[in-house]
Amino acid sequence: MLSQTSLFMLLSSLAVRAAPLAGAAPEADSGLASLYYQCGGINWTGATACAEGATCYSQNDYYYQCIATENVPSATAAASAAATTSVAKASSSADPVVTSAKIAIQSTSQEKSSDNGTSTAAITSTTTFQTTSQLAETSSAAQTVDHNVKKSSSSSSAVEQTTSSQVAAAQTTSSTVASTQATSSSATASSSASQSSSSSSSSDLKTVSGGFSGTGKTTRYWDCCLPSYSWPGKSSAVSSPVRACNANGDVLTGTNFQSGCNGGEAYMCNDQVPWAVNDNLAYGFGAASVSGATDETLACSCMKLTFTSTSIQGKEMVIQITNTGGDLGENQFDLAFPGGGVGIFTSGCTNEFGSGYSWGEQYGGISAESACSNLPSDLQKGCDFRFDWFENADNPSVTFEQVVCPSELTELTGCSRSDE
Repeated sequence: MLSQTSLFMLLSSLAVRAAPLAGAAPEADSGLASLYYQCGGINWTGATACAEGATCYSQNDYYYQCIATENVPSATAAASAAATTSVAKASSSADPVVTSAKIAIQSTSQEKSSDNGTSTAAITSTTTFQTTSQLAETSSAAQTVDHNVKKSSSSSSAVEQTTSSQVAAAQTTSSTVASTQATSSSATASSSASQSSSSSSSSDLKTVSGGFSGTGKTTRYWDCCLPSYSWPGKSSAVSSPVRACNANGDVLTGTNFQSGCNGGEAYMCNDQVPWAVNDNLAYGFGAASVSGATDETLACSCMKLTFTSTSIQGKEMVIQITNTGGDLGENQFDLAFPGGGVGIFTSGCTNEFGSGYSWGEQYGGISAESACSNLPSDLQKGCDFRFDWFENADNPSVTFEQVVCPSELTELTGCSRSDE
């Protein structure tokens, strides 16, 4: 029988952030999935064919996406279309008992102490997700598994479990790449200016009327992959997709990119890292799964998180949502912290920066601030933030409310919402 940890690792390898947060993908009048939306995968019940000019391309067993036909590698286009039909049939013919079954994932873990050896209260959370016949065959005896395994972010050998984030879509670029050092320098200067002029108090933030709010939890990640909201067509309410960068840190022009986690040239920009505004307020970025939200309503929105546990209780952080959270639990915010763990996308950071860096444990990342010096120089300040302002807090719980995005964040991503 698989151990709880081994089974969790299997589940993590099957989950991808590419899945939409809620609801089916928009479809044309003919019942075809629109460009850049889901068109197949295990348990998928929506459209399995794409609108004219798009081909259903296999990202993995769980996620097929409609991408422009001219961008599909010629050697795989036919196979991709065939695979979509196969998956759609498998989904519809699967044992209804298995496909409708739900595994309750109980996560109970003792928060590790700091160096003084004092432990804090155990944290328990339960998440429910859809299983498949493939998973059932792998371990039919598994009833409960540890989904949010906390292996500790302290100096002990265990490492805190966090959820990996970020989508790697199978897209091939046809856009022009701007790879000049001047562009990179300009982006860096913009980042510095934004951070130095940040609002001094959360009281300056304006709550969005009718926006999202509630209670939730946080995790952390940094996998270097292209943000999901860097793809076009995710929301009609955004000014433009989130900026993407190449391996040199230069901002790319255009929007039709393939993620570096899939062998493409596009990555998350190095200036989309957290920073402290003052002792009680910080800004940053992340992925999220919010109850009742869809890509249309969530893309590039900003949430003010008020921490309600650990040593940072009472502090506030405003994050812009640049990534989807199909592998996250309800009301879960995956904070983008360099050195926070690469999760299931283990090759992205190596593809971007080479093999000369140490990213820490796959889940949880590095465990000490001194290890930040082993990351690329552009990411070290963002890494230090976790151990300074954030006090290396262990997945603190939060209350959240949607606020109008501060310009300091939208200037870095180039993405703002028209309905704020």
